[in-house]
Amino acid sequence: MKLPPPKGHKLLIISTTKYRHVLDQFDLLESFSTSVNLPNMTSGQHILHVLNQIEHDFNEDEMKLLQEKLNDKK
Repeated sequence: MKLPPPKGHKLLIISTTKYRHVLDQFDLLESFSTSVNLPNMTSGQHILHVLNQIEHDFNEDEMKLLQEKLNDKK
């Protein structure tokens, strides 16, 4: 996770955990640019919420497509 993606590619990693301290112990916490606290992710709407809370490179059309794909997903 500490290596950059290949040139011309982008990488988005979303990690979920109940035990933030474990990520910290393995020095993984510093690999993430943003931390969002929320209850268990149980729907596609939760993923969209996270995407709206972080800096990402999805354009408006891509976000609309994601919203359509993730709508009503559990």
